[in-house]
Amino acid sequence: MNGPPINGKGEIGSDSSVPLSQKFIFHGFRILLVVVLVGFVIALFPPKGPPVLGSYFEGLVLSDPVIAEISFTVPKSASELQRDRSDAAAGGPPTFRYRPEATDSMRLSLNRFFDQLDSLAYLGDEGVLRVFLLDQSLNASTEQASSLLDIETRRLLRENALLGAQEYALQGIVDAGQARELNTDRVLIQDPGIEDRRSISSEGILIGGDFHSRVADKIAGESSELREFLRLVMIRNTIYSLVFDAVVTEADREQARQAVPQIKGNVVEQEAIVRANEPITTEDLERLTAYGNELRRIEFLEESGLQLRLILGAFLMSLTIIGIFSVLLHLVRPAIYASMRSLLLLSGLVMIYFLVARIVGAYGLPVELLPISFVILPVAVLWDSRFALLLGFVMTFLTVAQPPFYASSQVLFLTMVGAGTAALSVRVLRRRAQTLVFATVISAGYAIVLLALTFLEQKTLSDLMTSAMWTTLNAFLSAFVAMGLVTMFEWFTGITTDQTLLEWADPNRPLLRRLSQEAPGTYAHSVNAANLGESAANAIGAHGLLVRIGMYYHDAGKVLKPQYFIENQPEGLNPHDSLDPVLSAAIVKEHVTEGSRLAKESNLPVVIQDFITEHHGTQFISIFYNQAIERNGKEKVTKQDFTYPGPKPQSKETAIAMMADSIESATRVLQEPNAKRLKNLVEKIIQNKQEEGQLDESPLTLAEITILKEAFANSLASIHHQRIEYPTSKHLTKSPQKTAGTEPIKIKDKEQIELEDMSQE
Repeated sequence: MNGPPINGKGEIGSDSSVPLSQKFIFHGFRILLVVVLVGFVIALFPPKGPPVLGSYFEGLVLSDPVIAEISFTVPKSASELQRDRSDAAAGGPPTFRYRPEATDSMRLSLNRFFDQLDSLAYLGDEGVLRVFLLDQSLNASTEQASSLLDIETRRLLRENALLGAQEYALQGIVDAGQARELNTDRVLIQDPGIEDRRSISSEGILIGGDFHSRVADKIAGESSELREFLRLVMIRNTIYSLVFDAVVTEADREQARQAVPQIKGNVVEQEAIVRANEPITTEDLERLTAYGNELRRIEFLEESGLQLRLILGAFLMSLTIIGIFSVLLHLVRPAIYASMRSLLLLSGLVMIYFLVARIVGAYGLPVELLPISFVILPVAVLWDSRFALLLGFVMTFLTVAQPPFYASSQVLFLTMVGAGTAALSVRVLRRRAQTLVFATVISAGYAIVLLALTFLEQKTLSDLMTSAMWTTLNAFLSAFVAMGLVTMFEWFTGITTDQTLLEWADPNRPLLRRLSQEAPGTYAHSVNAANLGESAANAIGAHGLLVRIGMYYHDAGKVLKPQYFIENQPEGLNPHDSLDPVLSAAIVKEHVTEGSRLAKESNLPVVIQDFITEHHGTQFISIFYNQAIERNGKEKVTKQDFTYPGPKPQSKETAIAMMADSIESATRVLQEPNAKRLKNLVEKIIQNKQEEGQLDESPLTLAEITILKEAFANSLASIHHQRIEYPTSKHLTKSPQKTAGTEPIKIKDKEQIELEDMSQE
């Protein structure tokens, strides 16, 4: 969502050219988002009117009875209704379809089998018979095969198999896989062509295995081998006469569920709801609640504006809380306020939280499952812990303002501690791989609160352990889900988190590894400049870690032609000596454009890519320009050929990187450094940047630049070691020979050295 121009701090620009209508739209969308968010919360937690009865609790003894002034019903609770409906569904008889053709089909299959058996047995060859049985998946023993050669044995087996099929198929045979549906005393049988189902006892239905055994038992007088053979024959030829009808059964069960009454009692007018001098029971509280709801309903019907006033009151309360937070966001975190994507993400996280809270409240789930950490962890990672903590407190106040959790001390403390530990854990732990530690810290915070509540409210050890189990589950689930989504949140908002930055700091990253192996001098310079820049950035409250990682990659383009940069050259060997100055300048400039290309190919975050393109700004490579004039004449030389493409630094961090790059290059060749010389060096380099206008587009203030000078000088004094004579540029050799992008300046009256603008590193 694009709004009017904003400055580097995220504030709406004060340029008079910005139309008032654009400013109105800018703020209007954000106000609309607040209204939608408040409406969403109100829709999830519709306000309830004030109680029309006094405050009652279980065990309270009243001196006077509570008499019903009207007749009303007592509804079942959600859990009671669900339980009763489940019981009703489970108690309904299942329906099985009867297949009359099963008997004939099974007899036909058996006769076919025995006919084949007879024809082969007449041959008198036991081996042929066993081959046939194996083909029928009947692994007959030697004794079984021998007995089958006897015609009387085969007749006995055939008669009993057919008799069993006829007898038991009519009774009903069910496949073992469908036997689990026989969990009621009776079942319903659907006969073909008959509309009404008949009811039979489930005990009379045979499961497949029982059927096979019963048929085999019909020849109990024979050998066990022969009975086992008959059982196997029945297994291979059984066709089940009853088939479970899942569709009809489920329809019956759903009808049974819907038939369950939703009320569990009635109270008539003038009936005593609670008797005098008797403690109030759980049932009494249910009747009192139902009585109060009925009185409110009647009042609402008689006074139509009651609910509207309740909604308006709840809306104004939530709007006040979120509105104050939004104003603070605009004043304290204007960059977040300006980013519509960030606001949408924050709103989405809050909506998810209250949606889960609604489920917790509606179904009576433990309040320990409120996922406050799921919201706070990614907010702390994407922005900072202080902002996340502020958001956590706002959400805590909103939570305890909703009907299911109204004024609950347990909810107040749990959500506040969950938010606090989540925010603080991210402040201490910076790597995404530490998610397990995040969850453990949050769980520990919850445990302390639960222990305190146990002492204060005199709960049992069992209650404490149960609550601890839920909070631990909440902490670990919230942490792993939230941290798993951080990458997607980064993509959506365009934010690069510290966790992601640290991942790119790994020296085993392909681009860094290549830089360290192919351009070791450049890599060493990048590391030193990173240390220098991070320290300076922290001094003014800028993003020090971003400066560090950005400096690691700022000269990545040098990996393609490392020999053309002095830090990678053997002493006395400079390939620029034999090149045309225009070509030399092109090679030097090329490390910016090529570095940008390599960064994109490596999917480097945009905020790190900015260090590559901006750390030289639009600086002028005067040494090659002057050499070109000497060779070709001024009229044949174009300044554009000797100017970096830019842009100039657009942020505090890239501006600091430009200064750190130049300062580190200069101090590496400084001879006999001391505090005064280091300070003068820093002053000179930064002054040159200001005079050239390289810092004009960054949000750095003059006060911050003053602090940076002091920070650079102090860092150099603590880390610097002896080096060769100072040239203010890293591409300088000890003699006044040509180096990449250097400019002669007068340092001493009798000393001429070459200074390369620090942006050429």
